Amino acid sequence: MKSRLLIALAFAILAISLPSFGQIIDHAGDVIQISPPPSVLEGALISNDAIQAFPEKSKLLLGSTGVNVNISAGAGNAPIFVSTAQALTTSTAGANAYVNSYLLHANTINDTRIRFTASVKFDENILGLIVTENTLEQSDTLLGDGGVTYPPATSTSTDNGRGLEFTTDLDGDWVYISADRRTLLVSLVAKNKMDEIRVVTDASPDGGGELFTGCAGLTSAHMDISPGNSENWIRVDSIGGVRVAIFSRNNFDAPNCIFTSSLTFGHSGDEISQISCGVADFNADGFDDLVCDFAISKTGFTLSDTQGILKGRTVNSETFEFTDSITVVDASHDHVICCQPHASALQLAGQIVFSSQVKNTESTSVEIYNLLGQLMYKSGFVDGSRVLWGLSHGQNQPVVNGVYFYVVTVRTTEGKIIQSQVKAISILR
Repeated sequence: MKSRLLIALAFAILAISLPSFGQIIDHAGDVIQISPPPSVLEGALISNDAIQAFPEKSKLLLGSTGVNVNISAGAGNAPIFVSTAQALTTSTAGANAYVNSYLLHANTINDTRIRFTASVKFDENILGLIVTENTLEQSDTLLGDGGVTYPPATSTSTDNGRGLEFTTDLDGDWVYISADRRTLLVSLVAKNKMDEIRVVTDASPDGGGELFTGCAGLTSAHMDISPGNSENWIRVDSIGGVRVAIFSRNNFDAPNCIFTSSLTFGHSGDEISQISCGVADFNADGFDDLVCDFAISKTGFTLSDTQGILKGRTVNSETFEFTDSITVVDASHDHVICCQPHASALQLAGQIVFSSQVKNTESTSVEIYNLLGQLMYKSGFVDGSRVLWGLSHGQNQPVVNGVYFYVVTVRTTEGKIIQSQVKAISILR
């Protein structure tokens, strides 16, 4: 199911620090972290250099039966080392809990025999590992990424070679889980098709994850253009980034609902342009929003584009498409100089006078936003350097007392468009 939401596109109009957003927080040795690939079929994802690790499900709520794992991390505080098949004991993990899952995949070119040794550190506790072919197959639907093609189920005449091969000595595969349950050390001998490990981690608050409120409000979530750049100017020659904010509300938790590594943004929505994602209460409503930056040079926008498209998947593998209007300009066009501190506001006799201090001002426009980021008033361009606002919105309805944000945009006699930084104003009367 696809749902259309408005997303907020903005340049860096507010000084918001975006924390890292991901659960694999470190890795070393013969491993690289990638986005979920289209396929992990034999020969589809090969490398003679490294194991390839990627996230699968995120914040998945398991039922009372949990999921079968071959190596359980248990509740102890001692490290776990497994190098023989005799040490494998199928048990359940994650019953009635939120979990994340990841796949470590090793498949060499022409089945060349190569030993990979690597460590992967997570920001939540490891609950267990799935390392046999049958158990991997059984968990593909539940824990696998909805956009990845996994090997078909084996039969008596087929063998995908997905599981690990343990021996009685250290000549085969082995795994080690640290005492704090956050680091996995593996040594895999990749040959004869592939080796795979599915890692199941605890996504509950105690396991290092965050509270999860779900995706129930995805289709009806509150959405609005971020205050400060209602025209959503994008310079096609820019080497910078464009910010996209998806807003949360009481029944929609954007950071936990949306699978951030699946997000693509640009002309068609399929462009792989993501720089980074983070969490911030962007519109100051008390709910953490998902805020991502995308490289303009990779978005594929053209001068004829009038909307930006964001595509992605939720943690439940539901696809979505968000759109918002944009204004695309090139280097020769009137351009925006963002966030210049050139505007001021003065309250006089029941109205506010917004003034620009930009030289050679031809006309001025002001936009007023409430704390939810909703546009309350837009003057349009008015000749001169001043705009008067009568403290009303809509059909001349008076605004209530409170804090509002304003942005002043100036058009100069040279044709430049200069936009102020977002400023706050308190209305009390």
